[in-house]
Amino acid sequence: MKLNKNSIALRYGKAIFELAEEDELLNEVQEDFLALKQIFEENETLGEALSDIRLTYKQKQTIFQELKKDAHPLTQNFLSVVFESNLMFAMPLILENFFTRYNKEKGIVTGVVTSAVPLSAAQKAQITVGLAKRLKIGRVTLTEKIDETIVGGVIVEANGQIIDGSIRTQLMKLKNLLKQV
Repeated sequence: MKLNKNSIALRYGKAIFELAEEDELLNEVQEDFLALKQIFEENETLGEALSDIRLTYKQKQTIFQELKKDAHPLTQNFLSVVFESNLMFAMPLILENFFTRYNKEKGIVTGVVTSAVPLSAAQKAQITVGLAKRLKIGRVTLTEKIDETIVGGVIVEANGQIIDGSIRTQLMKLKNLLKQV
């Protein structure tokens, strides 16, 4: 029975999470996975390349050894299982599944803050603290996105909610009010 990427991600993400939790190594594995996530985001075809039959095993092994060299032994062993099973193509989804479980366990909500210009560290911190209070959770981590079309203000998406404080939306609301008059 051949598994699809999502099924592989669920099984392997759950397996590494449970192993790390059992061995009290969640934070170590999470740090390794953050580094891996960045590598896979910067090299979008890496997982596919490490599963591609056009590369020799030796070529793949060279890349793979570099990928896992600084990781915790548990992470290294896990990556070896994924690599030897020829499932590296699913690694971005496995990482995503692990982070979903990790964030739930640690009470962390992730979100996206969209602004017209880059936010200062103080502005981002203020939004993060305000959002954590509003959602009544311990910690929020935000990814920043720039969209000049919102003119000003911010749009925050987190925990299935959208808080739209953009000037574009306020102008559209004002325009609609004026049309009704």
